[in-house]
Amino acid sequence: MSASRTSRFARYTTILLRWLSIVAVVFIPTVFAGVYVIDNVLPKLYMASAQIQVQPRVADATGSSPPPAPQLRDEMETLRSPEILLSVIKDLGLDKTWQQQVYELDEDRLPDVDALTRIKTMLRIDLNRGTNIVKISVSSSVPEEAAAIANAVADRYKALREQSEALLHAPNGPGKNPVRILSRAEPPLEPYKPNKPFDYNATVVAAGLLGIMLASFVEIIFLFLRASEAETN
Repeated sequence: MSASRTSRFARYTTILLRWLSIVAVVFIPTVFAGVYVIDNVLPKLYMASAQIQVQPRVADATGSSPPPAPQLRDEMETLRSPEILLSVIKDLGLDKTWQQQVYELDEDRLPDVDALTRIKTMLRIDLNRGTNIVKISVSSSVPEEAAAIANAVADRYKALREQSEALLHAPNGPGKNPVRILSRAEPPLEPYKPNKPFDYNATVVAAGLLGIMLASFVEIIFLFLRASEAETN
């Protein structure tokens, strides 16, 4: 009886060690490969943000603060308008930069339609709920470019609003500042994509699950072969 227990224990130990070995053989290279891809292969995206405070337009001002939601939505659409974005593209020379770095066309600069499409995919406008504070965020593979675009959009919108308010308020002299820049964008030091902590954890979990699945599959094959041999004998 003791010999039988020892034999059974040895068999179970062999199965466990084989199972753990397969898990380790799959887990370790998968984790290293995943970390390498995250660090060296996946494109890095940086996000920079500027914040502005938007006051009601003079013609619609009712003394309330913040401005009504429909008016704020209109202002957010203005921030995304070609009038603002094309000015930013031209001022920063982005049409030339993108043509050389990304599109590699034979033309001197990127057509306005293509440049507008690209900058709109990079730009995100968010409204802080219950306030008149608007966040202008820009994502780019170049941190300095992301910050420059966010600040340029804020500056161009501020200038446009001041010009509009001045024309409406001209008979009564200068009005109050319609847009206040609360914070300017700074070039980010770390990318927001890939999200390394999340991706590392996901890689470890995926590698563990893959190892467990493969080890379990191998053990099923072993059991099937052993059962087949037993029937044959």
